[in-house]
Amino acid sequence: MKQPGGRSIVAFAVAGATSLAYLTLLGWHESKYTAPGSSHEEGPYEPWQVVTLIAVLALVAAVAGALGRVIEGAITMAVTLTLMWSVDSETIPSNEGSLWPLGAVAILIATMGLALLVATVAHKSRRQALNHQANDAVNAGS
Repeated sequence: MKQPGGRSIVAFAVAGATSLAYLTLLGWHESKYTAPGSSHEEGPYEPWQVVTLIAVLALVAAVAGALGRVIEGAITMAVTLTLMWSVDSETIPSNEGSLWPLGAVAILIATMGLALLVATVAHKSRRQALNHQANDAVNAGS
């Protein structure tokens, strides 16, 4: 059941959790680095940072979905992550020129799609569990 004002609370919580996860995992990165045993530059993020961010954001999307805020959670997460990444990308010295808008569009689309998928699965799973629980209560009472 959706509570009045719940939309704002979930949106603020998702935006806050997304920002905190981004700043904690990607906000302290170095500039590009030379990979061990290689002569080419990589980065600026280590693979574990990106994988951990994806896992944390999947958890946040699942919670938003379980609370019945699938669309609000996905939109808020995608916009927040895209804004955080865009500001970060624009301020990092780079040889690639100004290609960050293409990356921002890719991040927006990917985040929206994956957040919608995870939140929808969580929402449907919770509804199914609640329906099963209600049916068990009715059957126990008869």
